[in-house]
Amino acid sequence: VGPVSYEDASNEGSLCVIEDAYFAEVIGRDGKEVQDGGEGELVLTTLNRTASPLLRYRTGDWVCKHRFKGKLYLDGGILSRCDEMVVIRGVNIYPSAVENVVRRFPEVVEFMVEQKRVDNMEEIELKAEFVSELDEPQRMTVVRALEDRLRDNFALRIPVKAVDPGLLPRHEFKSRRWRKV
Repeated sequence: VGPVSYEDASNEGSLCVIEDAYFAEVIGRDGKEVQDGGEGELVLTTLNRTASPLLRYRTGDWVCKHRFKGKLYLDGGILSRCDEMVVIRGVNIYPSAVENVVRRFPEVVEFMVEQKRVDNMEEIELKAEFVSELDEPQRMTVVRALEDRLRDNFALRIPVKAVDPGLLPRHEFKSRRWRKV
């Protein structure tokens, strides 16, 4: 579709949609437009393309809609891809949302989420590798704090397991930190 948005200095951390070129909608899973502050999929219709118009093109980008000074902003930019979402015990979980929580803990060097089916329900466990300066009691304190933060954010108990340094894979580019086992 070409450039759809830009970062505006007056609203840091958000992308401003170029509404002169696109009619943008943010639709929820029910197919209806979300309210301001709601999350959904970005849908675009081009306004000035005659040779190759797009009508209600579903981008697959999961965004948070925000109106600011009469303009449409995407708070936090593109939050994730719609197809990355998993349902764990009835709760919609996005891998990028889990990563956002984990990255608030500077003690965590690397992590991996393992998803498995237990008694016909999907379950996840987060494996975390910590900085080498932490001793066992300190690591367990961070594990508990991380479990609490995950529970607060997702209303779901996600167990965290500390693993030995160097055990988790490292990736140069976009990491694959979510795997089914």
